Amino acid sequence: MPPKRPSRKATRAQPASSRRRRNDAAADDDGANDAPIDDDINMDDDDDGDGDGESATESANDLRSVEESLKISMVVDTGLRKEQRQRRLETEFEGQVRLVEEQVENRGEERKREVAQWQSDVLARLLALSRRKSDLETQIFKETQELADAYLALKEEFEAVLQGREGDVNEAIDSLNKLEEAAPPKTSS
Repeated sequence: MPPKRPSRKATRAQPASSRRRRNDAAADDDGANDAPIDDDINMDDDDDGDGDGESATESANDLRSVEESLKISMVVDTGLRKEQRQRRLETEFEGQVRLVEEQVENRGEERKREVAQWQSDVLARLLALSRRKSDLETQIFKETQELADAYLALKEEFEAVLQGREGDVNEAIDSLNKLEEAAPPKTSS
C-alpha cells in the first residue's frame, strides 16, 4: 500500500486586524473581489443622522469582516473536502486491496485444492497400477511354476521312455551279438 500523504490541515484563522490589512492589500491589487460599498446608505435604521460616516464605515467593516470570514471558511471547507476526498480514496483503495488480496487467497486455496485433487487422483491411479503389477507378477510366477512342474513331469516321462528304448536297443544288440556268435563262421572262397 502506498504511503499516506500528510494531511493538509486548515490554517488557523488570523486575527481580524491582519485579515483586514491583507484584504485591503488584495483589494488594492486587483479590485475584482471588492464588494461595492455605498457610503451614502445608512444601514442603521435607528440612527438619527448624527454619525452617517461612522455607521457606513462600520457597515463596510462588517461586510469586509463577513467577506473575510466567508473566504476563510471556504478555504477551510476546501481543505476539509480535500481531506475527506483523500480519506475516501484511501478507504476505497484499501477496500480494493483487501478485495484483490481475498481474490488472490481464494485463487490460491482453489489451486491448492486442485493440486491436492490431482495428486489424489494420480496416487489412486498409481496404487491401481501397483496392484495390477502385483497381480500380474503373481500370475506370471504361478504360470512359470506350472510350466516348470509340467517340464519336470515331461522330462521324467521322456527319460522313462528313453530308458525303455535304450533297454530295447540294448536287448536287440545283445540278441544280434548272440546270433552272430551262434551262427557258423562264413568261409571265404
